[in-house]
Amino acid sequence: YVDLMNDEAVRYFFETTYEKYRESLGDLFGKEICGIFTDEPQLSNFGYPVYDGLFSDFEEEYGYSLKPVLYRIDRRDGSDAVRYDYRRLIAKKYTETYAGKLGAWCRENDLVFTGHMAAEDGLYFQIQTQADVMPSYLSFTVPGIDVLGNRLPTLTLLKQVSSVAEQSGEKDVLAETFGASGHGATPRELLNIRFYEAMYGVSTACIHLSAYSL
Repeated sequence: YVDLMNDEAVRYFFETTYEKYRESLGDLFGKEICGIFTDEPQLSNFGYPVYDGLFSDFEEEYGYSLKPVLYRIDRRDGSDAVRYDYRRLIAKKYTETYAGKLGAWCRENDLVFTGHMAAEDGLYFQIQTQADVMPSYLSFTVPGIDVLGNRLPTLTLLKQVSSVAEQSGEKDVLAETFGASGHGATPRELLNIRFYEAMYGVSTACIHLSAYSL
């Protein structure tokens, strides 16, 4: 997977994708084309992401060197402080390099920035793949989540995004809804999912239901 903490990689993505959209369709921005949806960006699949400048940034941020204690980020014997500092720095860098830049570009071009991150359902999974989703949500015009399956979503998933919307003053929260619900999902079951989302702050459902037939 591409390194989303690499400034050069993200810059190249802008040049070859977003800027191409602007060149071809920029006159429609803010009109027929109201926004851009980012889908499941992530750092790693249950790993320990690194980036150029990690060690120097770590020492500048926390006042001690990561190298002598690097082995401790994967241990459970009193290593929580090192692991916390590491994950917090990764989250800061990731937010600045990816969501922060995308959100700023969209605002400059009169576009809504929405979509959702990957593995948002629980804190353990998002720490492994995102470091922390809530700082990234702050860069969204309409922060969003992914509600998959014929089931009620976790409260963590719903409350993190709705909390950020409340704190930042955003009115809308989006959920990619009904994906992978199965061909046997009934309208009553789907309505139950949608009501549950709405009860915990999701204002807009992005319907992911192309395979469903009434």
